[in-house]
Amino acid sequence: YNQHEKSQDEFYYAIYPKLRQRELYEKHFKIIKVVSGIAVLSGNNRQVAVRAGEFVFVNRGGFSRIRMYPDKNCPFKMLCLNFTDKFLGKYIQHVIRPMAAGAGIEAFEPIRSNVMMEALFSSLNLYARHHIHPDKTLTGLKLQECVHILSLHEPHLLGEMYRKQSGGRLNLEGFMNANYMYNAPLERFAELSGRS
Repeated sequence: YNQHEKSQDEFYYAIYPKLRQRELYEKHFKIIKVVSGIAVLSGNNRQVAVRAGEFVFVNRGGFSRIRMYPDKNCPFKMLCLNFTDKFLGKYIQHVIRPMAAGAGIEAFEPIRSNVMMEALFSSLNLYARHHIHPDKTLTGLKLQECVHILSLHEPHLLGEMYRKQSGGRLNLEGFMNANYMYNAPLERFAELSGRS
């Protein structure tokens, strides 16, 4: 289980033997599974603790912090799928069933475990344990599988992706007032608020 830390990749995993804290700039929607340890995510006036075996949906378009705590005898490990604009644009064009627009989800939303999601992330965990990074075709299939599972078990999360993917730009002043405390360059604020 090596550390693969390209956090903008469609699939990545991370392992930390010691407590680690990072600021995140959420360019993509994410689904994270904590394999061991605890992740504490905070942002947009919300904090969520995700324990080993649990899943969380991370909304895009904001700043957040993550603190990753290892177990006593085991490092912190997590798996993550990123839903890029490119992937979502293609998916929305080809989806057959209508998607209801989401009502608006804050920074994070715990996801109830189900057999299908467990099976998907078990296969991803196997790749991580054997230091295999799936190619783009296989990763794309895993993302499609995950979106299909969401459509069955967490349709409001898929609706949130649809709403934000087809929506306009954020209010820049409100966005900056809500996120001024993060150590980010102006270019990052522009990118996350949908501006050049």
